[in-house]
Amino acid sequence: NEKKRTEELERERLNEIIKRQKTEQELTRAQNAFLKAQINPHFLFNTLDFVYHNVMESSPKAADSIVTLAEMMRYAIDADKMGEFILIGDEIEQVQNLQYLNRLRKNEDMPLKLIYPDEVRGLSFIPLVLLTLTENIFKHGNLNAGQEAIMEMYIENSIFFIKTDNLSNR
Repeated sequence: NEKKRTEELERERLNEIIKRQKTEQELTRAQNAFLKAQINPHFLFNTLDFVYHNVMESSPKAADSIVTLAEMMRYAIDADKMGEFILIGDEIEQVQNLQYLNRLRKNEDMPLKLIYPDEVRGLSFIPLVLLTLTENIFKHGNLNAGQEAIMEMYIENSIFFIKTDNLSNR
């Protein structure tokens, strides 16, 4: 019995060592994945900065679009780090950046009208919702027919509403 008990304890000790090693390997993999995730955005922003400085003199418009794009990319990448909610005012700024980039890209005004009272800017909300709605308006909406798209945000009876209105490309 003593011998069996000793063998069982030794087996448990070895299993514990194996578990610990697996946990350490998983931790190492997670740390490596985290470092890769940090390096990729760092590389992206360094590259955008390089391109910005190289086109600044020859094309101020392109340089400005690079800065705006970098700001939007940083916002999107950091959205998961901001927590569960962001201020709608911050998201509205990114919607305006997206409008600006589309205006530069297509060399025409993107007829999207944002309507909201100032009190909406201070509300907490899920990140990237307004940007996604705006992208869908630009991608699937018929904005070439002289029709203005509208995104309206308001509070009614303590409920926050987002209403979009635009012609469809279908």
